Amino acid sequence: MKKYLIILCFLLSAMGFSQSKAECFCPKSEVTSFQKSDTIFSFSNNRQIALCGYKEIIDDKSYYSEFVISECGSDKIIEFWGATATCLTRFSNDKLNIETLLPLPLGNDYEYRDFVWSTETFYYSGAKLQRIFQINKGIKKYTQNQIQQVLKAFEKADAKLNDETMVLCNKLFVAAISNSEKARKYFLDFETKFGTLDGAFAEEYKDLKAKLALWNKR
Repeated sequence: MKKYLIILCFLLSAMGFSQSKAECFCPKSEVTSFQKSDTIFSFSNNRQIALCGYKEIIDDKSYYSEFVISECGSDKIIEFWGATATCLTRFSNDKLNIETLLPLPLGNDYEYRDFVWSTETFYYSGAKLQRIFQINKGIKKYTQNQIQQVLKAFEKADAKLNDETMVLCNKLFVAAISNSEKARKYFLDFETKFGTLDGAFAEEYKDLKAKLALWNKR
């Protein structure tokens, strides 16, 4: 009888441990209302990182936006990605990789395609969480012929601000990261020609300028 009681106590204890591992929430935060974990990443040192945020499944892939990650049991957020971000996650070899996607006019006839812009890697060295941020310098570039087409389009464009104008802004961005100094100048002078941006256009341009600054530093 005593033997069975010991076994029963062990099973109940194991069940309680399993539930505590599964019940992992992100702390309250001003940056997002999400607290319930969507995904939990378990590391070999028994630490866990929870991802809490918005998820959309497309073609069996999970895309995340407006989300945070936090160590289970911690009252602090590790990092936050905003509503405009679109990210993929990969977990392998005890490392969590969060890839931020960026739609760029890099397809045939300049149609937009999603590319991995940056990857942030999280891993543990002992009990300490480490992180590495990398820009994807391998993003496809424009050819010299494409760069010239973009430059001419900017030079001939009317000073009218619309959706097509912002497509041109994105093309200048790609031309700039394709090592065209002239395209970089045109991109940074964009508001001089088209006027001060506001609303969604202003946010898009601000984000691209920040990305170009990061590109130049890395």
